[in-house]
Amino acid sequence: MTEWIEATLDVVSTATKLIRDYHPDLDEANVGFLFRDKAQKSGDRVVLGKASKVQDRLKPFLDYDFIIWIAQDVWEGELSMAQREALVDHELCHCTMDDNGKPKLKHHDIEEFNEVVERHGIWKDDLKTFAGIIEEALKQPSLPLALRGVKKDPGRVEAVKSEVLEQAVQATNE
Repeated sequence: MTEWIEATLDVVSTATKLIRDYHPDLDEANVGFLFRDKAQKSGDRVVLGKASKVQDRLKPFLDYDFIIWIAQDVWEGELSMAQREALVDHELCHCTMDDNGKPKLKHHDIEEFNEVVERHGIWKDDLKTFAGIIEEALKQPSLPLALRGVKKDPGRVEAVKSEVLEQAVQATNE
């Protein structure tokens, strides 16, 4: 059975920094983080984390726009600090607020199989864009931060207490 654990301060501080530096649309969002005790498998891939929009029916119990879980076993046992930051950044990229301030989930910018690229090369526009980004990233390892304005009502980034999540699940199952 999966165990859900409150995320540690390093997860929350990493997310707070990333939102400040790269995700200004999430300044006013409430984002909750928690650990899943073990990484999930999807086919032959290991799932390191997952971002979810909090459904309206759960809002009375979970005062978050998004919940993000991170695989604790991988976080603590396998990832470097740079990889941890990349993982949290990846999950935050799934989260966005629309023009009306409502939370939305974003899909990945590209989806392709390694074998197709091996056989056919960079054959479509999203792959061409991605290849250009990789080429630039290899030239300059650190990109400059975007300048941002200050918002009036900042959102929260915090660890989700496991008992709060359990109460929400129980309430929706009644």
